[in-house]
Amino acid sequence: MVQYVADNVFPIQLGDLEVRVITGPLQLVEQAKPTEKSFPVRRLAEPTVEFREHHTLPDVRDGITQYGTYDTDSHNIEIIPVCLNPMRHKMEETNQSSKSRKI
Repeated sequence: MVQYVADNVFPIQLGDLEVRVITGPLQLVEQAKPTEKSFPVRRLAEPTVEFREHHTLPDVRDGITQYGTYDTDSHNIEIIPVCLNPMRHKMEETNQSSKSRKI
C-alpha cells in the first residue's frame, strides 16, 4: 500500500517544494543530528486542560478525578453506535443498559 501511494500519489508539488514518500523505514532521532537515513523528533509538552474552579492539569484523567469536570450542568449527549453485524446484538444490549442508568 505504501508503495502504491508513493508511485501513484506522490510526488506532490507545493510551489518550489516537492513532497515525496520514502517507502523504507527511517531511524527516529531525538538528540542526534538528522541525516538522510533518519528523521528528527521533537517532544511537545501536553497542553493543560481546565477543570472545576479553574484548576489546570495536562492529564485529563487525573484532572477529572481530582477536580471534576469544568461544567457541572447536565448535558444530553447523542451517541450513535457503529458496529459490524455480528456484534449488533451485544451493541443493542449495551445501548439498552446505558439508557437505564446515568453515565
